[in-house]
Amino acid sequence: MDPIQLKLFVEALKAGDTRKAGEIVEKISTEGEYHKGYRKALEGMVTSVENKEANSLATKMLSGSLTKKRMDEERKLSKRIAQETFRPAFERGYEKAWYDILSIFLGKTKVGLEAHIESELY
Repeated sequence: MDPIQLKLFVEALKAGDTRKAGEIVEKISTEGEYHKGYRKALEGMVTSVENKEANSLATKMLSGSLTKKRMDEERKLSKRIAQETFRPAFERGYEKAWYDILSIFLGKTKVGLEAHIESELY
C-alpha cells in the first residue's frame, strides 16, 4: 500500500477518527489472498479502536501502554512471518500490514516530506 495512505491511516487512528481510517481501508484492493490479508489486518485495527478493545495490539499501541521495545519486537516478528514463503498468502499479507503500520508508527519508515526534510538536515 502507498506509504502516504498508511501514514494518513495511522494519523486517523491516533485521532480516533475511525470513519476516515475505514475510508482509507476501503480503497485497498481485495484482489488476491495477499491483499485480502493486508486489508483484514487494517480492518481489525479500525474495529479494535472503534470498539475500544483494551487487549488489542492496536489499542495498546495507540494508547501508549506498549513500550517502543515491545512494538519493535512485534514489528520484527511480523516482518519475519511476512517473508516466510511457506505461509499462506493471506497470512503474509496480514503480517505485512502490521509490519508497515508499526514501522510508520515507530518512525522507522519516513513518509512524504519527512523523508526529504530529514535528508536535508543531516
